[in-house]
Amino acid sequence: MGLPGNENSTGNLLHFLLLLLCISVFFIRKDFRKQSYLVIYTFATIATGLIFCYLLKWQPWNSRLHLPLFVLTSPFIGLILSKILQQRMAIFLALILIFYHLRGFFIIGTDQSLIIKTFLQLAELSSTLAIDHI
Repeated sequence: MGLPGNENSTGNLLHFLLLLLCISVFFIRKDFRKQSYLVIYTFATIATGLIFCYLLKWQPWNSRLHLPLFVLTSPFIGLILSKILQQRMAIFLALILIFYHLRGFFIIGTDQSLIIKTFLQLAELSSTLAIDHI
């Protein structure tokens, strides 16, 4: 679980582990399995993920293609966590996930951050445009 050097190779390990935790809680607790909409949604998203993995061969940029699957599982994860965790703990977990993934905006490998690179490119472009107008 290193720093994200490239968006093509960065995985979603924390989200995947959270998904596995929520799926195991779903199968352990009967009160979740009694809600038919949750059962249908869970099995549909699991089937979607399995079909995706079966039909699409491995590719170097597969982590980008997994994003819709993780977005589809977000309501399921949110519902399970809202039932098993206290509100403060769920908010804390959400903040951890948000800040974990925001670090990619500030740290790109060992190079400059994306924000600094963008700012420097914009400053260079504006100075080039200013020189052209003189």
